[in-house]
Amino acid sequence: MRNLLLKKLSQVGSLVMTGVITAWMIIPTQIASAADTYHYRWVGQTPAQITADGKAHYVTANQGDTVAMSVTLQNMSNTTIRNKTSLGTVPAGKQVPVGSYAIGVRGDAQTPWLDASSFVLNGNRMAYYDGLDVAPNAQFTISWNVKIANSASNGTYDLYFRPVYEYQSWTAQIAWNGKLLAFDSADIFTRFIIGGGSLSTYSPQGTDFVFDYPSSWQIASEEFPTTGSYVVLLNLNNPTLSWSGDYPISVSLTKQAGTSIDSAISNFIAGLSSSWGEPIISSLMKTTRGRDYKYVAIRNGDAEINRYFVINEHNFVVQVEYGSSGQQATAQIIVNSIR
Repeated sequence: MRNLLLKKLSQVGSLVMTGVITAWMIIPTQIASAADTYHYRWVGQTPAQITADGKAHYVTANQGDTVAMSVTLQNMSNTTIRNKTSLGTVPAGKQVPVGSYAIGVRGDAQTPWLDASSFVLNGNRMAYYDGLDVAPNAQFTISWNVKIANSASNGTYDLYFRPVYEYQSWTAQIAWNGKLLAFDSADIFTRFIIGGGSLSTYSPQGTDFVFDYPSSWQIASEEFPTTGSYVVLLNLNNPTLSWSGDYPISVSLTKQAGTSIDSAISNFIAGLSSSWGEPIISSLMKTTRGRDYKYVAIRNGDAEINRYFVINEHNFVVQVEYGSSGQQATAQIIVNSIR
């Protein structure tokens, strides 16, 4: 998957959802003339949170939750985008007026983890533009809601989407460097981290250590060292998985006060064996509670360490480590809930 910076060069967005799934789908059957262009440029999107590895906009949610979303695009076509209502009646044999501007699921892919009410048509159209006309080069925003299906399994899901002029053409994306991307290279998406159900709060008395974790997980071990730099050492385990297949998540609180994320990272790297490769360190980011954090990834062959370094409200460094991709959703919940 591309780095988010490349994504912003290759831009895209996400869009509205409400409807009923049917057994068939709209396909743009009319070939655009050589004089027409159907292009766009990605400007921004919400949810605006970015994953620690810098690769995706993301949101955490549970089954049955409704998530508000929006995308801002620039009209890079040589024609004006008109609202669906002004395009008049629906021609015979069509579902919507010709030229209606929609946000569709890329490739009309199936998304069984989303409730049917997330779509306005055919289980693959999330929204139709119905605002003021958008002239070439002008920007516009589309907002919508999606609902997580009650039957969705816990996990991480990427929702890719792409604008389309119905019965005329899918759109192509123009990067900020002016490059026109191939029709199948559009990369606007939102990552949904679903799972955990209800949350429990961890807050041992007198430790300045508060965060949430999925109630289905268990505290596998807990220590309160009286010497060294650690105040709390904690392991969380998913009881439905074997340790050999999914090692516990390690969460620890250190005595390093102040804005000492860089110091904590340096100490961590210095303590590793020389056989480990060069670590990848993110830029400084913010959790959903506004706490500063960085992300470090380091690999040695097939082995991998992924660790977050977060400053809590009392200026202590909290470290959250996970060792497999299946633990990322839970690690993200912990990081974003640290008080």
